[in-house]
Amino acid sequence: MTCAQKGAEVCKRLFPEALWVEYVDPGYTLSIAVRKRIGDYLASNGKEPEVVIIENHGIFVACEAAQGVRKTYKNIMSRLRKEYKKEHVSTILDVGLPPSDAVKEEMAATLKRLMGPEAEVMCSSGPFKVSEGPLSPDHVVFMKSYPFMAEPSAKAIAAFKSKHGYFPRVISVKSGVFTVGTNERNADVTMKFAKDGALVEQLAGAFGGVKYMSERARIFIENWEVESYRQKVVAGQA
Repeated sequence: MTCAQKGAEVCKRLFPEALWVEYVDPGYTLSIAVRKRIGDYLASNGKEPEVVIIENHGIFVACEAAQGVRKTYKNIMSRLRKEYKKEHVSTILDVGLPPSDAVKEEMAATLKRLMGPEAEVMCSSGPFKVSEGPLSPDHVVFMKSYPFMAEPSAKAIAAFKSKHGYFPRVISVKSGVFTVGTNERNADVTMKFAKDGALVEQLAGAFGGVKYMSERARIFIENWEVESYRQKVVAGQA
C-alpha cells in the first residue's frame, strides 16, 4: 500500500485513524517532517496517532506495551489481506523452478567475467517477475534501483552501467533470477530484497499499481553517505 498509486486513498479508507505522510527523504529531514505532522494531528484530534504510514517507507506503530503493537499490526495486516482477496491478488510470490547446476555455473562465470569483484559471489532462484524500479530507500540500497533484464553480454552490461552508473545486482533472465555481490552475505541479502520487492510490486496491484520513488529521491538515496555505510555494514565491510 505504501508503494501503490492509490496508497493515500486506500489508507484513508482502510485506516482512517492513521497518519499518512507523503514521501520525504530519510534522515533528519524526515524526522522533522513527521514531527510536524504528528503535532498537526495532535492539534486536530486531541491525541497523537498510534499508526504513522509513510509513502515508499513503511508503517510505524506506537503503543504503551509490546502487546498493543502486535495487536495493531495484526489488525492492519488483516484489513490488507481482505483487500488482496477482494482484488484477487495473491499474497504469495510466484517463483518458477530453480535453474540447473549447469546454468548456475555458466551464469556465475559469465557475471564474474563481465563485472569482476562486484560479482564475486552469485545467488540464484527460479524465475519470478522482478520489480522494475525503486520502491523504497532500503530496496535502493541493497538491490539498487533497476534490475538487468536481458541475457548478459559485455555490450549489454556496459550499456547498463553507462546508463545507471553502476553494475546490476539483480539479473533476470528466462532461466531464473540471479543476484551478485562481493561476498556471500551481500548476494544473499540482495536476493531477499529482490524477492521482497517483487512481492511488494505484486501486492501494489490491489491498490492501483506500483508507485516508484521519484528520480530525485532515487538519486538522493544512491548518493547518500548514510545508506552507503549501511550497505557496507551488511556486506561485512565496516
